[in-house]
Amino acid sequence: MNLKNSKQEGNKIYPFRPNGEFYFQRGIEAFRNQEMPEALRYLERAAFF
Repeated sequence: MNLKNSKQEGNKIYPFRPNGEFYFQRGIEAFRNQEMPEALRYLERAAFF
């Protein structure tokens, strides 16, 4: 499949811009799963937004 065919098939690209709420939810989920380094990383990123 090349770029020309993908346009003809009607494929769409949806923009995804994660915000603080997205990272907060990921951090809480990682915390619940006891994945502390990952939880900390996500929660720090959430605080940045």
